[in-house]
Amino acid sequence: IFFVDNITPTMTQLIDPASHFKKHFLAPRAKTQESMNKCFEGTNYELAERYTSATKLIFLAFFYNSIYPAIFFLAAFALFINYTVDKFSIMRTWKRAPKIGKEVSEFSRKYFLSTAVFVLALASSYFWSGFPYDNLCEQSTIAWNGTNTNYIGDHIMKLKPHHPPHLNKREVVIFESDNVYQYCNQNLWSTPGAFPALPRYQTEGYEWMTDDQEFVTSLFGWTSIAIAVLVMLSFVFQIFMSIKSLFRSSYKSVGDDQLINYSTLDAVDAYIPQIKSPVYTYPLIACDIAGNAEVLLSWTDPDRDYDYYELSKDVRKILGPKEEFNHHFAFSSFTYWPYIVVEAKAVSN
Repeated sequence: IFFVDNITPTMTQLIDPASHFKKHFLAPRAKTQESMNKCFEGTNYELAERYTSATKLIFLAFFYNSIYPAIFFLAAFALFINYTVDKFSIMRTWKRAPKIGKEVSEFSRKYFLSTAVFVLALASSYFWSGFPYDNLCEQSTIAWNGTNTNYIGDHIMKLKPHHPPHLNKREVVIFESDNVYQYCNQNLWSTPGAFPALPRYQTEGYEWMTDDQEFVTSLFGWTSIAIAVLVMLSFVFQIFMSIKSLFRSSYKSVGDDQLINYSTLDAVDAYIPQIKSPVYTYPLIACDIAGNAEVLLSWTDPDRDYDYYELSKDVRKILGPKEEFNHHFAFSSFTYWPYIVVEAKAVSN
């Protein structure tokens, strides 16, 4: 899983065949400048998808760490490769993504990672309880058991017919001191009511755990219960805070006032509703902009003015001067009044 998840998607992401096809084949054959510009936009990507890839690696590492401890090193290497390749793609090949907040990362940290830690402890307890995974429980020696004494002595075992003749037979010697083993179910996952995985859920008379194994299994089992309680309390607290935020403001200012006016900045930017269209190179403006509000947009088309991308003007042109339609109710208005310093001049009589 780790090999496939790292090699195949990573190589495909680095090679980026779709983007190269657009840039080197479709772009030179484009009939308009705007069509050519679309070919050089880059590949779309979703931040949620990148978080899914990272959290999948973490979950797999936590789940299988007991039976394969080296998986932590593989997961660390896989996350490093994902980070490096994603950084290269963001800077070089991917299309610019919309500006988003920190909600996705906070949700992953608060809910998924805490759940993954619980899965680590729970899965570790069950995996540790199943060693050595042979479903055989030692009963006693043949001499002490008093049964199956007919097996004592020399025996010839016939192997599979396709083996060579000189390898088709094997001599086996069974002594009175040899141990007797009997089938027992060592999988507590399938044992009804075995939660958490504890040594006491072994069938009486068919115990297979060693003393150290029982200690480690009990440690992981009770730890999983403690973590589950903490995780549930954390979830309840987060839900409580979410409900509380509906009735009380939770805003807290960050930093100090630098005493710099917003209008005096060299580059200003504000949120203006925009719609990204696959047809146009630049986004469509989904509101009425007036009062020099264009300076707050983070992009500029060298060939067209902003009126070309205003949807409100398109609606007025399509519908015409109809009294039953008022575009001010369909589109919000965004107006910017820049700060103007008026210097007073002294007039002497």
